[in-house]
Amino acid sequence: MTLFSTLTTIALPICAAVSIAVAPATPSTPTIEAIKSVPEGTTASVKTIKNSWGDATTVKLSVTLKGVQEKAGPMYVAVQKRENYQKWNAGAGGIYKGLKAGDHTYVYDVPAGEYAISVWHDSDNDGQFTMQGYLPLDGWGNSGNQNLQAPPTFDDVKITVSAKGSRETVNMHYPKD
Repeated sequence: MTLFSTLTTIALPICAAVSIAVAPATPSTPTIEAIKSVPEGTTASVKTIKNSWGDATTVKLSVTLKGVQEKAGPMYVAVQKRENYQKWNAGAGGIYKGLKAGDHTYVYDVPAGEYAISVWHDSDNDGQFTMQGYLPLDGWGNSGNQNLQAPPTFDDVKITVSAKGSRETVNMHYPKD
């Protein structure tokens, strides 16, 4: 069973596509090696996905999620290269629980290159990306162009991580309560 095997690709008609599913990688692609839990009592209960990039040199990618709301369910963050975009069989990321409202920053070790960052906050903790018609009821965010009018392509949301590392900001979007 894969880490996110029960979740499916969701294409939001206005601004984002949210897919969180991780399948086994082929030997030539990075694999998700381990999941470890951070002890309770920290700001959030966190499960971090440790990536494996083979012999590639990694740099720090700092991702700040702006405007996170306090909700019942976990938040899923995925950092993926073009060849894995929305396939969810490789990359970096994490599952974050017990989040408080505000901005949150996470750091991932990745090789320099182009990536897309996708975020889904399971606001009602039902394990599904909840929609009402064409409107998302869960929180979401993605890197790149924030003014999308259709499901994003990799080029719409790509970022470039330099050989010195990068800092990126993802604005979170939630339905109006």
